[in-house]
Amino acid sequence: DAIFQCMAAVASNGDEALMFATPFLVMFMLFNGVVISRATAPVYMRWIFPISPTYWTLQAIITRIAEEEGSPDNFILANFGFEAGHEFHALAIIVVMNVVLRSLQVLALKFLNNLQK
Repeated sequence: DAIFQCMAAVASNGDEALMFATPFLVMFMLFNGVVISRATAPVYMRWIFPISPTYWTLQAIITRIAEEEGSPDNFILANFGFEAGHEFHALAIIVVMNVVLRSLQVLALKFLNNLQK
């Protein structure tokens, strides 16, 4: 949500905002740990995982489901490299991204657009 609103504040119209936001959406959706995992990602693209909110969210959801299943050798956890216990990190990434992007949104609205009171 914050990514799209930040891009909307930067853009001059809706089409331009969609054009700016789409690369971020695609990168985060592809590098979510399921479509492209850390093990299968090219070395030069692995920097995306630590900042991808979809990666951390999916990891938290999938590890919680695996814990409820009770299977210690869960195929999904082993195959995708997800680890339990990173919920706080996931929350921190999402909160930090929201704060930074909302701040950039306010600055973009103030300096890039001719807003009237």
